[in-house]
Amino acid sequence: MFFWTSAIQTAAKLESIRNAERKLLAAAKSSVYATRPADTWEITTVETCIPRSVLPLKPVSRNGDDDGIGSGDELKIHAVHVTSKETFDSSNTTDTPLVMLHGYMNAGSYFYRNFGGLSNYFQSIFALDMLGWGLSSRPSFDQVVDGKSVKSAEDFFVESLEAWRVENNIERMVLAGHSFGGYMSTAYCERYPERVEHLILLSPVGVPDENDPAVQERIERMRSSWRGRTFLGVFQTLFEMTNPGAVLRALSKDRSYGMAQSYVQRRLPEISDPDESRTVADYLYYNAVLPGSGENFLHSILTPKVLAKKPLISRIPNLKVKSVTFLYGSTDWMDISGGLNTQRLCEMIDEHDAGSSPKVDVLLVPKAGHLLMLQNPEATNAGMVHAVGGLYKLPVEDMPTLIQPGSDELHESWLEQTLKAREQNQMIKPPTGVVAA
Repeated sequence: MFFWTSAIQTAAKLESIRNAERKLLAAAKSSVYATRPADTWEITTVETCIPRSVLPLKPVSRNGDDDGIGSGDELKIHAVHVTSKETFDSSNTTDTPLVMLHGYMNAGSYFYRNFGGLSNYFQSIFALDMLGWGLSSRPSFDQVVDGKSVKSAEDFFVESLEAWRVENNIERMVLAGHSFGGYMSTAYCERYPERVEHLILLSPVGVPDENDPAVQERIERMRSSWRGRTFLGVFQTLFEMTNPGAVLRALSKDRSYGMAQSYVQRRLPEISDPDESRTVADYLYYNAVLPGSGENFLHSILTPKVLAKKPLISRIPNLKVKSVTFLYGSTDWMDISGGLNTQRLCEMIDEHDAGSSPKVDVLLVPKAGHLLMLQNPEATNAGMVHAVGGLYKLPVEDMPTLIQPGSDELHESWLEQTLKAREQNQMIKPPTGVVAA
């Protein structure tokens, strides 16, 4: 009886998130966000089956397809697909697909405000529900082999993305990831650089390490007050014990849904339409209260200080992609110093071994925070299109700002870790003039 009750409840939640997705995609086609006639582009959803065998999952004891949650031999990746049916300026478009990965506890339709504007340049856009979230399969965490390790976490997301790419016959793509999705986009580029034309990181998590002065200042600032110390203590304790999805599922529906609504109202005042705000809350809520999966890898990737166990600052300089663009919001809580220090590190290495590190740019999106794609979609779109060489019509004062790297000395450990990571394939002479901060 419990099994059937649980299955019925899960099916109802899946239908609720599908309904919220339909409403968000309808909003995407409205004149508010679409900068082109509705009949010149279309939005569809696509389900792609991928083999369970490519992932770090224990084998199933029976044969069969995925049950919608993730217990079968085949798993599903759900995606929103945006295509242009008419091109207005053939000199300002690209056939290279844009593939977008969402952040932690989100899903692909979180980019709904960006689809219309981006489709003027990108003829094909895929916004994935990463495995373990949204309407994609949700293998339970106890099925993951060594799930607490960084490697298994990265295998779970990277290899599912690669399997999805293979099934959709995508030769090369522009890969964009927000927050947690930015981290996994970088991990993907480490393994499959030949498949990525350009990497775009939207306020990515996991870039700086504890030696970053900005990170140290943020932590010390919180520790300087009783309230800050209390918050840090409670946060770090909860971080070790649970995750946001588990907390919401443990509460009553009224209370947990109220928290989702409060989050949207507090963090996204830019969504002023009550119906739209409610739909975003529905989307986040039902995503969170479905059986937990991808959310459980938070502890595998990050420390309680919200720093990566394998920081990207020493990994991005070794990527074999040509260019990387960071976009941060002007009021972002994510440390922009991570992007700027990565840029300087890449430039320093490149001076001594030309072409061995990607070209890195850092853009600041005005009137936006960490959720920049929702808070200022036009400027975010402009930054993404300009990053790959396209043009996006927007007043100069509303455009993202190209941030120049600072002149502060880089911490010596960043260079040491970067060079150590490439020892197996390449040895370069360390640049001079790098000293401990």
